[in-house]
Amino acid sequence: MLDYYRYDDDTLRAAFGDHLPLPSSPPLRLGPPDPRRRHYRVLFAPVGTPPGPRRLPSPGYGWSLRPVGPGPAWALDVTVDPTAQSGAAIAATLDRLTGAARRTGLLPITTERFA
Repeated sequence: MLDYYRYDDDTLRAAFGDHLPLPSSPPLRLGPPDPRRRHYRVLFAPVGTPPGPRRLPSPGYGWSLRPVGPGPAWALDVTVDPTAQSGAAIAATLDRLTGAARRTGLLPITTERFA
């Protein structure tokens, strides 16, 4: 086990770089099933000064980046139409938007899928 207080930031980041597959669970239900809408939320912690809220509809998906609650947390909410995009395209969209948020000073903590 690492003694986290003895290592610099680069060493710690390297220790957490491996992908850890987690068991999947059914998505959280937010209402009646809608096969044309799937929602994802990526929660972030700020590393530095976070950006202002943003919202942009795009072809095939919509997204918003906003603060969550009174603390420092931020959320990237993404809505996609799974009948119009493949699973690989949805994953690429989430990856691209998460990467853009990271470049603004946000550190992704978790991603949830809502039905």
